[in-house]
Amino acid sequence: MSSNTELTTSATRLKLQIQQRISKLAGRSSIEEEEQVSGEIEQMDALCERLQQGIIKEPINSRQFLKTKVDQLLFDCQELRKGLEAQRILRRKREKETKDREDLLSKTYTTNSDSTLLMIDEAYNLNNQNQRLEGASRGMSDLIGSAEAILSDLRSQGTVLKRAHRRVLDMLNTLGLSNTVMRLIEQRGTQDRWILWGGMIVSLVIMFLIYHYFG
Repeated sequence: MSSNTELTTSATRLKLQIQQRISKLAGRSSIEEEEQVSGEIEQMDALCERLQQGIIKEPINSRQFLKTKVDQLLFDCQELRKGLEAQRILRRKREKETKDREDLLSKTYTTNSDSTLLMIDEAYNLNNQNQRLEGASRGMSDLIGSAEAILSDLRSQGTVLKRAHRRVLDMLNTLGLSNTVMRLIEQRGTQDRWILWGGMIVSLVIMFLIYHYFG
């Protein structure tokens, strides 16, 4: 019984020692440190195996307690192995990043290489295309702005003409002119509206042609 108690104490003490070592590694471990921790885990596993063999030597009323204690130590041992493997993965990742960074810094580029010239030519063409697209976009925005200004002006003129036409009709109606004269005036108003819309359409077509051939 005393032997099993000593083994349990040693295994528990070793477990705490391994946990402290793994927590201090924190992704900055070396292969030597990992091998040292791995060896300590193997020692703990060996102690647990000896404890399992000693369970049968315990009195019946204390076997279950020792078995529970050993099972917990075995579980802790597996968790420590997982923690050590996680540190190995972090170290390998860090080493790979360092190597990739060193390879990138040590790589040399020649100014007359075909790949470099091709990249420069593609960048130059792309920059020219972007400039042309920006110029076309500004031209279209200016054209739309001019068209909106013209349409707004024509709508304002149309409103003024409608008001003037309405006032003339009211005046003629007040003067008692014939219905024939009234109809002639109304027809002239309709013709004026067609002329107004025709002028608007022609103006837009002319602006589009100017932009298309001279823009």
